[in-house]
Amino acid sequence: MLSVLFEDLKSPIDDPDLPRGYLHVRLADAIVGWLGQEGAEPGRHVTQIELCQRFQVSKTPVRAALQELRRRGLMELLPERGAFLIQALDNEASLADAPIVRNDVTCLVQAMAQAHRLGALPARFSFAYVANQFSVSKTIAKDVCEKLEKLGLAAIAKRCTLGNADAVKQVMMQSVAFRRLLEPALLESALNRVPAAWIVQKMARYQAIRKTSWMSVSMNDFNALNVQFHMQLAAFAGNPHATLAMRDQMLIQSFADHAGHNSPSQAHILISIYEHMEILGYLQKGDPAAARCLRDHLGHFSPQ
Repeated sequence: MLSVLFEDLKSPIDDPDLPRGYLHVRLADAIVGWLGQEGAEPGRHVTQIELCQRFQVSKTPVRAALQELRRRGLMELLPERGAFLIQALDNEASLADAPIVRNDVTCLVQAMAQAHRLGALPARFSFAYVANQFSVSKTIAKDVCEKLEKLGLAAIAKRCTLGNADAVKQVMMQSVAFRRLLEPALLESALNRVPAAWIVQKMARYQAIRKTSWMSVSMNDFNALNVQFHMQLAAFAGNPHATLAMRDQMLIQSFADHAGHNSPSQAHILISIYEHMEILGYLQKGDPAAARCLRDHLGHFSPQ
């Protein structure tokens, strides 16, 4: 069953000691990180619907995450009224990059791409086949296949067919060209809104990878860190429409990564780390050159 790929991609990348399936714990950490970025103070009100939409998860893990935050003494839960922050957050701790919470759509896109690379997917398949093989609902299977078609990564004519290497390369080139226009503009508008603790934490993450033995680097984790970097940086601009656009671009990136269309050498990874840290260095100084550096970085890693 290909469902093992789907489940593996849902496991946390930042806490290897955390038992798989503890989504509510990772989600609770992510909520704390988000509230810290927002500068939330005691009395801040959040609802289940707000959290479902922000983190793209169902109500079940949201309810469990809120119970976890109540257990930690951070939240008070009131029936029919939602949750209220009752304790000030330590910004340094709350911004220390909570584990990535991947939604089912992202996980399934990555799992299908990986299965395609391994030759485990037939050339043409139905929504029901995806639902059965990856142990997801038919609704999610249909939504993901239609999303891939919308992004140019698949074609649907009664059955679904994933794009070949040339098609994915073309989509990637178009995506990078779009991101080179969008991301620097978002960064310029968010230049003074990027939290200092977030910058420090990201620097530490990239420095840790740079010091790690090449053979020990997990490409899935490295790619996920880069996706998180670009998504969060765009989110600081506070434009929900741009955030939605970036989410689609990151799906394209994730598909290409897991389908094996991006196979960077050790030199490319080191250059990527250096350029991400250079962007962070400019951000730390509030230097507008961060936007130029970001634009150049995206150009360096455009498919050739």
